[in-house]
Amino acid sequence: MQRIGLTLKAFSIVGDADKKMTAVKTILFYGGFITREQLKSSDSLIITFGTMRFDFEFVDFKDDKSKWGEVRPNEAGTGGTIRLANRITKAGDLFLTLGHELIHANIMGRQGNILKSVEQQYGEELKNVFVELASYEWESSMMSEVPNTSFALRQTVTYQHRIYSVWWKDPR
Repeated sequence: MQRIGLTLKAFSIVGDADKKMTAVKTILFYGGFITREQLKSSDSLIITFGTMRFDFEFVDFKDDKSKWGEVRPNEAGTGGTIRLANRITKAGDLFLTLGHELIHANIMGRQGNILKSVEQQYGEELKNVFVELASYEWESSMMSEVPNTSFALRQTVTYQHRIYSVWWKDPR
């Protein structure tokens, strides 16, 4: 974790899509998701969870300006796109948001049976709560360890974690 923290401090990612993608690749490399060759490559970045493949893009979420990221599944059901907000300017925010979305992608790609079981027991709405809670649980636990995070992201994570925790415990 310390190596990633030092790496995060080295990045200035304000407004530059190439720098942001380099930061994403660096985080994924140190996390063991991609090889050194992929880190240095100028090709599109794709990672695989189970049988699902995910690419990455930075976008403006015009429909929801408070959104930090999302995983948009493809129509074929074989993966999708991990979309990160262009408004991310702090490396710590990028690390936490990327981690949150990677948890979604991992659950989609590797935990399909668990999702089906949760949906059968509790319904689709609580299945979505389960996935969000898993992601916010990780993000919330990491916040104090990650340097260079914004107050806005910390506030969002704290609030959302609280909401999804209560919702999961009492789904009425």
